[in-house]
Amino acid sequence: MTRSEIIVSLNSLQSKINIEQYSFGGTNIWPMIKTKLFFILFKKYSSQDNPAKSAVHARKFRSIQLLVLSAFYSLFLRLSIKKSEIIFSGYEFEEVKIKNITKNKYYLLLEDICRKNDISFVYFNNYFKGLSYHIRNNSISIPLYLKVYRFIFKILKQFRLIKIKSEGIIERSLFLSELGLTNEELDIFLKELEMELLTLRVNIFAFKKILKKLSPSKIFELCYYNTTHYAINQVANSLGVITYDIQHGATGALHVAYANMNTTIEHKILPKYFWCWDKDSYSTVENWAQHQRFSEPLLLGNPWNIYLSSEGTLNQTNNTNKNTILLTLQFDVIDEKLLDIIYRTQTKYEWLIRFHPSMNRTKNNVINQLKAKGIKLDLEYPNKEHLPILLMQCYVHISRYSGSIIEANNLGKYSIIIDKIGKETFKSLIDDHEAFYIDDLNNLEEVIALISTKPILAQNVFDDLFKNIKVQILGHH
Repeated sequence: MTRSEIIVSLNSLQSKINIEQYSFGGTNIWPMIKTKLFFILFKKYSSQDNPAKSAVHARKFRSIQLLVLSAFYSLFLRLSIKKSEIIFSGYEFEEVKIKNITKNKYYLLLEDICRKNDISFVYFNNYFKGLSYHIRNNSISIPLYLKVYRFIFKILKQFRLIKIKSEGIIERSLFLSELGLTNEELDIFLKELEMELLTLRVNIFAFKKILKKLSPSKIFELCYYNTTHYAINQVANSLGVITYDIQHGATGALHVAYANMNTTIEHKILPKYFWCWDKDSYSTVENWAQHQRFSEPLLLGNPWNIYLSSEGTLNQTNNTNKNTILLTLQFDVIDEKLLDIIYRTQTKYEWLIRFHPSMNRTKNNVINQLKAKGIKLDLEYPNKEHLPILLMQCYVHISRYSGSIIEANNLGKYSIIIDKIGKETFKSLIDDHEAFYIDDLNNLEEVIALISTKPILAQNVFDDLFKNIKVQILGHH
């Protein structure tokens, strides 16, 4: 089953069920179920190897230490936390080093606006780096804060003081027939769902406490489709706090979390606003959001690119070289045909190969491929430099279906798409001849040569987007 077929199956299932019955503790959880089903089906049918799992297994002693620390941390926050008008919630892999400080790249512009207008803010870091780090950086470690609450709820469940049942929520026979799951696979899904529902319940309980103390007016988050942000959205939306999910990559019709919700129900676990980079991403959300009265898209551009533009960084690096080709990877393997082309043209073109952020543990697979082929490239620079700057320097960008294709287009660069998923995701760009799709890598050099004859694409008008973002941040200010 391809990704496209999985989406079709999920949309078919969605059209046949009563979405209103998919409720847990007064929270409609269909978006959560649909997203989880997608990943289960994608894992079942995907031909790609799953990324290597983390080898970190905390010892029992370490776990007890963290539990005690979490209890003290929760108490410390309750006693010391101050009100903040804005919350920025993000992950470590979204951070970059700029001006010798490590910051979340999508929040740099927003933080700058807050500082210049005396708007208080705090970070929700979805990682733990030690108490001193989070205190020093005006951030709250969400995993550490939640740990003690999750422990308490787990004990309550073991003593059956809390009951979590997933079996009655779904229509079993319909799930089996529509999705092609076996009874055993569906049972595994239900057991995993029970664990996620318990986590959701814990998170909602814990975030009620901290959000009431912080009393924010707005919350910005990245990657809303997890139990942390589902809970934050549920609590915030019930308290009248405005929530935003900032786009962090490609969306399109094949992204289960952003396309085809197809419902008139107000899902409070969704953000109020979907901050979109481009008109196609906006349309993806608008296609379903127009049928309900809660969530809606906003076309505000990529805040990372806008920040670099406002700082003058992009203008300083606008030295496009027609011999420079940027290849952004998503998997830890390069197609043999593509390797042959890189080997044959490594003196003709300057190839910049950039690893996906998730490839930290598996990038050696690619490095070994290049060595075995006799390809000698500088891999340090393209993986140290900021992506927008690399895009400004290259003339052609090659990728499968990465969000970097949108970024390239925003910055006036052509992309060559080499994956069917990318073909469907970026159909509009291909139709407008602002990106090119090839299903045979033997045609790659011909398309590169064709692009060299094309006029330069127009860049986004970053000044206008900057003004619109200021309106969202400042609001009543």
